[in-house]
Amino acid sequence: MGRILSSTPPNLGGVTQGSGTGLDHLWREPGSAFQGASTADEHGGTAETTGPSGRASEKHYTVEEVASGVYAYLQPDGGWCLNNAGILTSCGEAAVIDTAATVARARTLRETVLGLAGRAPRVVVNTHFHGDHTFGNCVFADEAVIVAHEGTREQVLAAGLHLQGLWPEVEWGEVKVTPPTLLYRDRTTPAHRDIRAELIRLGPAHTSDDTIVWLPEQSVLFTGDLVMSG
Repeated sequence: MGRILSSTPPNLGGVTQGSGTGLDHLWREPGSAFQGASTADEHGGTAETTGPSGRASEKHYTVEEVASGVYAYLQPDGGWCLNNAGILTSCGEAAVIDTAATVARARTLRETVLGLAGRAPRVVVNTHFHGDHTFGNCVFADEAVIVAHEGTREQVLAAGLHLQGLWPEVEWGEVKVTPPTLLYRDRTTPAHRDIRAELIRLGPAHTSDDTIVWLPEQSVLFTGDLVMSG
């Protein structure tokens, strides 16, 4: 069993519905600086990835700073198992929102965090249980606490490596099912230096227990798969 954080009734406050950015993982309020194109520093690189077809190819990833210390980690073209992630950095500390589908991709994400923060993340948030957002947990677990809704932990354990059965030819790596260990029920705000990040369960949607990560001071919302491109 994981530890359960204290919770309060969900209340989105100033969050309003707006147009999507074309990204499956990041949305910013209308009128803010980021509207689907980079307005800040950009970083990029390449990682050896394998899509559901099983054919390996050199694909670029992009890191966009959408607010001070807040980054969108983008894996074009955002198809099956190419999820985006979030990176928060502050005072030499780092947190990651969602991991990746394969061990190789998760290691690339970790190296990116090292380059931005100078150290590996100490907190990982899973927005939901699907393998493209959680299989990479095993790469981070020795150094980070993994946080999610309590239902997400149960679903990670129940699903196991089921996703790999859909595309057995993919080079997944030695994925070890690693469920979250720090859990919440309705809403919580884990401490992360001077960036306030609110974790909120909105109820059944993409899965039964999706988590959004709201940064009120930056007006940035990480949505997991509740918002998709296209």
